[in-house]
Amino acid sequence: MINDAIVSLKDITEQGHAIYQCYLKHGKTFFYAKQLFANNLLKLNVLEVIIQSQQIEYVKASKLLIEHIKSWQEQWIELQIKSDPSDNDEFVFISRTPYPKEAELIFN
Repeated sequence: MINDAIVSLKDITEQGHAIYQCYLKHGKTFFYAKQLFANNLLKLNVLEVIIQSQQIEYVKASKLLIEHIKSWQEQWIELQIKSDPSDNDEFVFISRTPYPKEAELIFN
């Protein structure tokens, strides 16, 4: 179960990186920001499964990633409500919680 969750997390993370590159390449638009948000929801679900494994190194890394994603989502929602963007509108904010790259590496 844990191995399947880690494989799933790697796939979702890879997809997220690809979406993020499109986001950057195509003007940081709301269209791609919505895809990133959806990708992060998938990632959160898998991270919760990994936490249930109680494997210490994975639990710590998962918690760091969850903390970042939840903070990011909170800011995302605030900006979305405030700006009510269309798909082609720029959608940018600086995350309060930096992306924990070292946590992602634990799963590789």
